[in-house]
This record gives sequence, C-alpha cells and structure tokens, in this order.
Amino acid sequence: MRLLCLIILSLFVISQAVAQPRVDSMVVDELGKQLLIFGTFGTTKGTVTCDGVTLKTSEWSNPRLVVSISDTGTGSAGPVVVTIGSQKSEPEFLTKWTLVTGARSQRSGSRDEISENATTLVFRFDLQSSLKRNASSPVTFVPSQQSSLYEYYSFDQIPYDPNWGYDVSTDMDQRSYLQDSSQQYSSGFSALVTYNPQTRSLTANYYDIKGYYKQVSYRVGSDFKNATLPFHVADFNRSYTLNSRFSIDSSSVTTGNPPYYFTNYGSFGHLDFLPPSWLVGISNRPMLLEASDGSANLPTSETVLKWHALPFIDSFRVQLSGDSAFSAVFQDTLVTDTTLLLAHLQTNTTYYWRVAGVNSEGQSRWSDVWHFTTGTNADVALTTSTNKGFSVVPNPAGAMVTISSTAGSSIESARVYDLLGRDVLHSRGGSTAELRLDVSSLSDGVYVLDLNNSVRTLLRVDHSIR
Repeated sequence: MRLLCLIILSLFVISQAVAQPRVDSMVVDELGKQLLIFGTFGTTKGTVTCDGVTLKTSEWSNPRLVVSISDTGTGSAGPVVVTIGSQKSEPEFLTKWTLVTGARSQRSGSRDEISENATTLVFRFDLQSSLKRNASSPVTFVPSQQSSLYEYYSFDQIPYDPNWGYDVSTDMDQRSYLQDSSQQYSSGFSALVTYNPQTRSLTANYYDIKGYYKQVSYRVGSDFKNATLPFHVADFNRSYTLNSRFSIDSSSVTTGNPPYYFTNYGSFGHLDFLPPSWLVGISNRPMLLEASDGSANLPTSETVLKWHALPFIDSFRVQLSGDSAFSAVFQDTLVTDTTLLLAHLQTNTTYYWRVAGVNSEGQSRWSDVWHFTTGTNADVALTTSTNKGFSVVPNPAGAMVTISSTAGSSIESARVYDLLGRDVLHSRGGSTAELRLDVSSLSDGVYVLDLNNSVRTLLRVDHSIR
C-alpha cells in the first residue's frame, strides 16, 4: 500500500512538472528594465524567450516570473514563450509602440512669437492579453527612457522706442529625455501613458519638465545685454484614438488665422511589431443593423437579426435575453453568417440581443445591446408573398421553386433559413423578374424564405411531391 502511494505521489509530481505553462498577462517595468509575467508556471524552473532570445530570470514563482529585458534590438519585443521541460506556453505578443507628435504656434504682427514642441514616446504594451481578456479598465504605465521631448521658443519684440529692444529664445538643439520621477534630476521630464480599451485610445501626460533655459538679449540705448534664465515648460497632455490596425493615422490640423496667428498640430504613430491579424479581429466589436433598437410589433417566428461583418472573424456569438444585463439568457447561438432568424418567440414580449465576434484566439467585445418587442398575435407580419409583390410556386415544393415578381420589381436575392435561424440556402437573382431556386438539398420541413432582405414568407419542403 505504501509503495502504491509513493507511485501515485511520484506520478502527481511528474504531472505537475510537465504541465503546460500559461501566460495570462505581462507588464514591462521600463525603469527597472524588467518584464513581469503573470500566469501558471508550477515550481520547476524553465526558460523565458522573447522573439527567440533567452531572457535572464531573476525570479521564478507561481504565479509570477521576473526576467530582464533590453530596451532595443531583437528580444526587446515580440512573442514571449515560457518553456518548462518539453512544454511551452502559447506565445503572447509584447508590442512596441512609437508615437511622434508635434505642435507649432506662431504669432506675427507687432511682435513675432514662435513656440514649438515635439515628442517621441516609446513604450511596450501587452496588447494581446488585454484583448483576450476583453479588459475594460484603463491601464496606466511608464514609457521607455528612449522617449524624448523637444522644446523651442522664440520671442522678438518689435520696439516702438529705437533705443530699446527685447528678444528671447531657447536652444534649438535642446532635447530632454524621460527621467525617473523618484529621483532628483536637473533636466528631463516624467510621463505616464493610459490605454483605454473601451475607446481604444491613448492619453499621454507630460509633467515635471525641467532643464530648459532661455537666452535673453536686450539693449538700452547702444548697450547690448545678454542673460541665461530658466525657461518654464508647463505640464500638458495629448490623446489619440487608434485605428483598426492599432496605429495612429497621420494628421495635421491648423487653427487660427494664418499667417498672422495660427497653431498647427500634427501626429503620427506606428508599431515596431504589428499584432497578428487574428488579434486585430477580436479587438473590434460588431455593429448591429436590425431589428433596429426599440422595434415593436415584430413577428414571433420570422424576426431576423443582422449585423456588420468583421475582418479576421470566423463566426459570431448571438445572445438573446429578457433583460439588458443578460442575467437570464434565452438563446446563445454561434453562426458563421451575419444574420440570425429567430423562431418560437413569445407574444407581446421584449427581448434584448447582442453579438460578439469569435475566432481561433477568442471572443471580441460585445456589441451594443438592442431590444425589440413582439406583437400580440403570433402571426403578426406573417403574410403571403403575393401580398408583397412576389409569388412562390409550388409551395409546398419537392425540388424546384419558381419565384416571380408580380409588381414589376426585380429579384436581387433569395435566402432560405431553417427555424433555428441558420442560412441554409441562398442565391442572387441579379435584377431579374423571375428566379428558380433548387431546394432538393434541403430536408423536409418548414423554412423561411427571405426575398431582397425585406420580404419574408414561409416555405414548406416535401420531397414526396414530384
């Protein structure tokens, strides 16, 4: 018995040692040049690689690893993999961002005044984990010390008194670099970046800016004077919205009244390591089309839900509930199309619905929540197709169905849905007045025929009819 217990214990220890490690999230400590990895790693020490480069491990525990990471070059960003024995974690991508912005303000007239600044912000962010977890809370982090700030100011007072003049300027070549706010520096600046996953936006806050000086020149009569004085740069912040590829579109906006007084703002940004397409896919969320929000008196057996397609998404998850919080979900369906036909709804009932995209990596954020209300009678909005300007014969059908326009309109498309809402057959008419539809591949039963995405009628398939 004792031997058996030892064998079981040994097998348990071995299974723990060879279990596949899992990375849940990563945070870069830019000031300490360390990468903190959170997840499940067991107690057996292994290795960590970034873009194929092995990183030096200073702490190995469950659930946290601490490894050194360089600022630049191979191994500073890319796929991070934890290896224990023969087991490897799924790669999580550490993306490196570079954001460059600039602003120029100029005033001309009785005085000439120019103010310029440019920022280069470099930071690394675990975008993939944030998207996989559908994170909704903003994340704030410190950018890399490669980040820099350039500031220039020039002021030239045109004198009314020929015996007096005044001008001031900063050094054109002066550039400050990110500093550690926990220490005292004579020059540099501090910065924090906040990423908001709900709005997919970045906000950069610059503060504690020091180390700038202005060169002041003035004259009294024929005497010229020069002085070097501290130049104060006020705290400021800037916000940017990322596009669907997680980059920042170049922009240039001019305000004011050129050439006398104007301010020009410009920005552009890019990723040194682009996220893979499937990651971009789950970063978006579907946009709903119909049934429109607040729709009333809808049918109980042929209400169709529609939404926009998303790039890099394989299927869509559709949920139907009796409340906006989805505490009780009536229907949870996975479809590959962008439509879902609802059947067997209750009369005079309000339903809430939402859609999320799904691919091999996970699920996107949910769409907005819309609602609709069914009618009092079960057959509300159920009419024969001839009343809508089309005829469908024969019905029931065994093999072929002929759809004809009876009101002079053309047949653009025809879709057949089963009672679970799945698109089982579709055809494009191509602006024709008559369309023959082969239903021989369908099983016997009742279906909904949708014409031109607007007219719906029931279609019965019975293969005993020849």
